[in-house]
Amino acid sequence: MFLYSLDEAIVLGRKAVDLCQIEHPDRSFLLTKLAADLSTRYEQLGVIEDLNAAIALGREAVDLFPKGHHHWLMSLGDLTVNHSARYIHLGFLDDLDEAIVLCREAPDLCPKGRPDWSRWLLDLGANLAHRPNNLES
Repeated sequence: MFLYSLDEAIVLGRKAVDLCQIEHPDRSFLLTKLAADLSTRYEQLGVIEDLNAAIALGREAVDLFPKGHHHWLMSLGDLTVNHSARYIHLGFLDDLDEAIVLCREAPDLCPKGRPDWSRWLLDLGANLAHRPNNLES
């Protein structure tokens, strides 16, 4: 996606979220899409404010979806990746710890037959591998 198009998508996404009432059933989808766009822009430009906003919006989206719902799992995955990215960028263990907590929560709510079940275990392992050896998780 071209940066100009991405910037426009973010502006429009913010307007859509602002216009959408908290109780509206589509709010969680709008938040997830906006968080993904901000995360993409962070990957392209490295502006930490985009990643911070993606995490905040992603958390709100995860909290709105019913636990275990397919879209909840997708949003949770995005949130986990964003916490891991912020840990890599800033080195704050709180972000790595949050990514680990989220990765541990998902397999219990994800049916074992789903293809992404094993992905959660792989993500958990990857996040645990980033954890300094002298710290408990």
